[in-house]
Amino acid sequence: MENNNIDNNQVTILGDIASGFTFSHEIFGEGFYSMDVTIPRLSGVCDIIPVTVSERLINVKEDLLGRKVLIKDSSVIQQA
Repeated sequence: MENNNIDNNQVTILGDIASGFTFSHEIFGEGFYSMDVTIPRLSGVCDIIPVTVSERLINVKEDLLGRKVLIKDSSVIQQA
């Protein structure tokens, strides 16, 4: 299998979940949901980053508002 890491976008985000999950779309039976993640800057101002995530990576039925979340490449890791 060919490694296409250079051709694909990659991101790492660590912040707080700032909104509930809203259904976005479905592809081949897999649901995708949108949420906002706030990321504080050193200045004290927070950036709000919209994120779309698969229902297979995170429990979209659970209320995760205010919880820390780490999003790296195509993985979602919830923190306390």
